[in-house]
This record gives sequence, structure tokens and C-alpha cells, in this order.
Amino acid sequence: MNPSIAAAVKAAMAERSERVGVTVDHVLDEIAVVGFSSLWHYEIDETGHVALAKGAPESAIRSVSSIKRKRRVIPQGKDSSIVEYETEIRLWDKPSALRLAGQHLGMFVEKVEHSGPDGGPIEVNAVDLRDKLAGRIAGIAGRMTTPTVASNGNGNGNGRHG
Repeated sequence: MNPSIAAAVKAAMAERSERVGVTVDHVLDEIAVVGFSSLWHYEIDETGHVALAKGAPESAIRSVSSIKRKRRVIPQGKDSSIVEYETEIRLWDKPSALRLAGQHLGMFVEKVEHSGPDGGPIEVNAVDLRDKLAGRIAGIAGRMTTPTVASNGNGNGNGRHG
């Protein structure tokens, strides 16, 4: 990549990051909140409402993806009933957050191995490659030295009048 283009892209990304307030630290903090979340951070009261448990970090609420609360009334005779609550808490995808954090730390290095037929070595004929490359270079050089059609002076450069 052209160094001046790379520098311009990097500067634009830094300016946008500052403008919207997104930093590497901020992103990693959110990944850590989700990655280190625990159901022990939450408590459910007798009416099915969810709250942070005593001692849980305030940030733990950000790892909650959804809360579903159902209220069920069970008749117990003519004038009585029992009310039961069922609450479901879903957290954001913890393994994905931990994978992203681990990749940032260089823990999970992915290696790709290439092989030829039946797992053998990849055979490369350097002479063929050199000949193909020479042919491409010659073709490009030929196009660069071929004279172009001169304009007829009418400004459209297509050799037509009018």
C-alpha cells in the first residue's frame, strides 16, 4: 500500500474514533464485561424482577441480552389463587467475547497450512512462473508504448467530426 494513502487512512480512522468516542480501551472494556459476566451478578426477587446482586459490578448489567418475565395466576378455589413468576435472563455471547479478547492478546494464533495433492508438497515450476510473468510484463509494456489515436480537434477524441 502507498505510504501516504496508509497514513491518510490511519489519520481519518483516528479522527473518527475521537469524534465518536470509541477507543481500543472502550471496546476492550465492553468485551471484558461480557466475557467475565456471571449469573451470580444478578438476583431475582419474588415478583420476578431482576436486579444486580450485592457486590456485583455496576457494569454487569451491560452483559444482559434480554430478560423475560412471565406472571402466571393459578386458581385455587372460588376466591383464591396463587401467583407464580418465571424469569429468564440471557447474557450476551460469552465465548465470542472471550475469543475476541484472547485474539487481542495474541493467545489464539491461527495457522493455515497449504499442501498439494494427497497432502504432499505444493509443486511450483519456477520456469513456467518466470515465463508467465515475463509475458505479462511484455504485454503491459506494449500497451504503454502503443500510440493512441490523436484527437481530431473537436474535443471528443473519437476521430469523428461534429
